[in-house]
Amino acid sequence: MQRAVAERVFPAACLLVAVEGQPVVHRAYGRARLDSVFDLASLTKPLATAATLMQLVAAGRLTLETRLGAVIEALQGTALGAVTLAQLLAHTAGLPEWLPLYQQLVTRPARRARQRARELIAATPLAYAPGSTTCYSDLGYLLLDWALEAATGERLDHLAQRLVFAPLALTRTGFVDLAARRSAARLQQHWRFVPTERCPRRGRLCGEVHDDNCHAMQGVAGHAGLFSTAHDVHQIVRQLVSAARGEASIFDGAVVRRCFDTQLVSGSSWRLGWDTPGGERPSAGRAFGGRSVGHLGFTGTSVWIDRDRPWWAILLTNRVYYGREPNRMKPLRPRLHDAVARTLKGWGYL
Repeated sequence: MQRAVAERVFPAACLLVAVEGQPVVHRAYGRARLDSVFDLASLTKPLATAATLMQLVAAGRLTLETRLGAVIEALQGTALGAVTLAQLLAHTAGLPEWLPLYQQLVTRPARRARQRARELIAATPLAYAPGSTTCYSDLGYLLLDWALEAATGERLDHLAQRLVFAPLALTRTGFVDLAARRSAARLQQHWRFVPTERCPRRGRLCGEVHDDNCHAMQGVAGHAGLFSTAHDVHQIVRQLVSAARGEASIFDGAVVRRCFDTQLVSGSSWRLGWDTPGGERPSAGRAFGGRSVGHLGFTGTSVWIDRDRPWWAILLTNRVYYGREPNRMKPLRPRLHDAVARTLKGWGYL
């Protein structure tokens, strides 16, 4: 980690490693502190969007088999309307990976940006037959965001706060609503945000989301926008692992296990909201078992959970501070995870 800072992979990072639910490593590197708040990027998908959906499924408000057309009136009778929430979670819904929505939202009034983004996705032809293959898609999680709001009447940031973050008493986790300027200013005053990329239009980003589409949607979206600390991410992960093991948790064990275990497309590494190790040199490294689950974030964040031992590693960085490419996190993550596992074995934990 110190070498990565010196080699300008990232200027700031936090690493938290837990065994049997207890942190055994919790360190800050470079310009970070233990209470530093990072832009989690796509960790928003499992830790906010999927976690909130789990709570609604457990409460009987939705099912994983619920079709989009059943909750979103505008999609009734369309190809997207037949897609299930599970297919969206597992990236098997037929949607392309990404669209530059922000290019068509930048001139829109802020209050219309979210709805216009949804209209653009709804008008996008499917790239493949739903359920036939896997394509990692931000657009699918934007549709999940829409479905959650349509089903409950609450926006994702409020739902996640009420159903996930507040029950865990998380004090440095949430979305930064750029349309609510006073609220955003208060967070920027009280939270120690880690800066990310230098934007040509807005300068160095700090306390506002890095993702272009999410920023155009005023900072609240299903695929990105969540900010948090390593400590708070650990609290969410610990509850998910406890639920999966049948222990006391804010989450329902049967729902969590189904999300962790369900593979909709044969050969796919994706489960419902979570990825699994795959390939010759996955980001998890060689240390994590086959039942492990995890996720990455574009800003240089990741979570990997070994369900069998159990231990997990949370890595938060601001690697985009130096620019989006090259992404030097790719070779770093597996080396780091393997080094962590060797250290844990040396300490007698594994």
